[in-house]
Amino acid sequence: MKKTNLIMRIVPIAVFAAIVVYLAVYIIRAVDDPFSTATATLYTVYDSVETRGVVVREEECIIYPGGMVSISAEDGSRVAAGGEIAAVYSSEEDIRKAERAAFLASQAEYLDALAAGREADNPIDYDAKIKSLVRTLRAKLETRSSVSDTALELQTLAFNSGANASIEDQLAALNSELESIGNPSSLRMTTIFAGRSGIFQSAVDGWESLTPEYAATLGVAQLDSLVKETRTAPDSAVGKLIYGEKWYFLTLADASEVDAYAKGDYVSVSFGHWMSEPVRMKIESKSEPSDGRVALWLSCTRALADASVLRVQSADIIRSSYDGIRVPRRALHTDGKEDFVYVLTGLHAERKTVTILLDAGDFYIIRSEVGRVDAVHAGDTIIVTGKGLYDGKVVK
Repeated sequence: MKKTNLIMRIVPIAVFAAIVVYLAVYIIRAVDDPFSTATATLYTVYDSVETRGVVVREEECIIYPGGMVSISAEDGSRVAAGGEIAAVYSSEEDIRKAERAAFLASQAEYLDALAAGREADNPIDYDAKIKSLVRTLRAKLETRSSVSDTALELQTLAFNSGANASIEDQLAALNSELESIGNPSSLRMTTIFAGRSGIFQSAVDGWESLTPEYAATLGVAQLDSLVKETRTAPDSAVGKLIYGEKWYFLTLADASEVDAYAKGDYVSVSFGHWMSEPVRMKIESKSEPSDGRVALWLSCTRALADASVLRVQSADIIRSSYDGIRVPRRALHTDGKEDFVYVLTGLHAERKTVTILLDAGDFYIIRSEVGRVDAVHAGDTIIVTGKGLYDGKVVK
């Protein structure tokens, strides 16, 4: 019994000792030969001026007090002058009836077209057709294509398909339910129409009253106060219409950083993750400096749909950009005449000269020279640290 206890005590001690020895050997080797690599990647760095301002558009807030509003227009879509924006009902029950009637009418229209084009006495293979439509729907979702037509067809076939009803039976059932609902238009209290053509947005933030004409007159102090404001949507707001194609960004910037720009110049502005790419904007006006800052009035006629979600916003005015290959700072070497890095080629360290475009602190941007065989290319394995490196050294 005593012997067993002794063994049970010795085994954990031995295992612990083995782990300590392994870690010690690993640390000694890492210190003795601190070899590390990084993959050469294409990279873009912007030299930019950080600003903060407000996005201004010609907008109209649509307000309708009273009643239950059901919005008809789609967010981001253009509504023609006289086009329907929303319907107003007296209750949620009336809204549900109207929506159900619209759905039944669309299915009836589809079944009418299907009945007109089918062969006589040719039954529908519902299961096969539904499975095919499900596959089509999935493919469209994966490619972000429009699915409205496919979804409607799928809903129609799924309707009463379990009983394998004929098209005539389905139409009869649809029309019977439609008759029980009655005329959908009679359920409405009123309809809200667009007074002029514009892009509809259901989100309202209270900044719609800030007109381009007024915003263009603001100086540094006024704009500084404006961007600190907190606004809320007015009561009973249904949505808004955005008119025209031009939108504006009124922003404050350090006077010394934008000294080279004047009215009429074009600049590229990045709105971060809100827009995938910087947009080109025209300087409509530039105020006199005040407390070291200026107010810039920028305009753009592109990407209005993307800009419709912006309001009080930080943005970067891009002065220049550097496109090249990112190289870790520790990977760069110099012999006094040229700069170079070592690239892992097979099992060898290969010296390759580079041209530095930008010192970005922790890394450099070097020129991407696709036409030069002995240049660093995207995808190369750059040796960041290694002991006693030289051209042709075997690296294990």
